[in-house]
Amino acid sequence: MKKMNIGVSLFFIALACYVLFAARSFPGEIDHVPGPGYFPIILSAILILLSVLLIASSRHVSEASLGIFARQNRIVFVAGGLTVTYLALLYVFGFLIATPLYLIAILRFFSMTRWRSLLLTAALTTAASYAVFTTVLEVQLPSGLL
Repeated sequence: MKKMNIGVSLFFIALACYVLFAARSFPGEIDHVPGPGYFPIILSAILILLSVLLIASSRHVSEASLGIFARQNRIVFVAGGLTVTYLALLYVFGFLIATPLYLIAILRFFSMTRWRSLLLTAALTTAASYAVFTTVLEVQLPSGLL
């Protein structure tokens, strides 16, 4: 487990360094307002910090072997698969259709069993996200191919 933590940390440190390098080409500040380069730089710095903390905390982890396809990792693979599926659906159907479907699937997987709560959560989260991104942040969300 210790080697896996260190390997994952080094991968994410390298990824964050790449994003930092790529974000240098974005405008950093526009009229005293943070530009598009601001957010990736902040996230990369946080990712590097968390990766260093994972390396530091790995000193106290035993070397117990846990295979990548162990039963305990099932949740990660299913959630990752649902997220990749969401990205494909987002491209095809757009934000307003793909997002509630994704939320229903992921909440159902994580044991939300009451359908009324499930549908209400998916609808309200989608509506709130759509409102914030389109009106406050003025971001164009994917409309899909259909």
